[in-house]
Amino acid sequence: MILAIGLLISQVLFGYTLVSWANIKASQLERFLYSIVSGIMVGSWVLFILQMFLELNAVSIFLSIIILVIASYKTIRKYSFIKLSQHRKIKLEIIKKQAKENKFVVVFFIALFVILSFLNYTHNLEPKQDGLYSGRNNWGDLAGHLSMIMTFVENANKNLEHPLYAYRQISYPFLFNFFTASLVSGGLPIREALLLPGIVLAMTIFLL
Repeated sequence: MILAIGLLISQVLFGYTLVSWANIKASQLERFLYSIVSGIMVGSWVLFILQMFLELNAVSIFLSIIILVIASYKTIRKYSFIKLSQHRKIKLEIIKKQAKENKFVVVFFIALFVILSFLNYTHNLEPKQDGLYSGRNNWGDLAGHLSMIMTFVENANKNLEHPLYAYRQISYPFLFNFFTASLVSGGLPIREALLLPGIVLAMTIFLL
């Protein structure tokens, strides 16, 4: 689980570096949200390339973290010269100001996040004595997603072959499934690895 958490942090950090390089003019909240999306996308591609040579395991995940941290060195160095107390005070003031200006959005976001988190966690892949239960209308694509994720976890899909159709290449956007597989390989349970990133990314895209 430590590797999975480290991978997420390094990807978001690298995403913030990309946003800084691009010099995107946006609020602090928007820059952070852009960092999540861009960091996960680019970071997952870095790991995907590594696993083609080393397989998807602790070694490739650790190397991916090192690469992303080194690439984010300037950002880390920039903030290392700022006093933490002063930096936190500035960030807190900005957050308070933005929250006051967008009270309805903040309340709506928190309520939506809580509702979606509850529904997803109680209706998707709920473990019971005789197996996993799912209460959503996902019987069509859930099996496909899980099959693709597990082929990545088991290092059985380097040629991007479709897990359900013999001798067919994957034509579906696979990066999110690979990202989920990387979290599983990093120690996160399959249920949490599938649900938590989906909820976070959905809320991020909604706010953007």
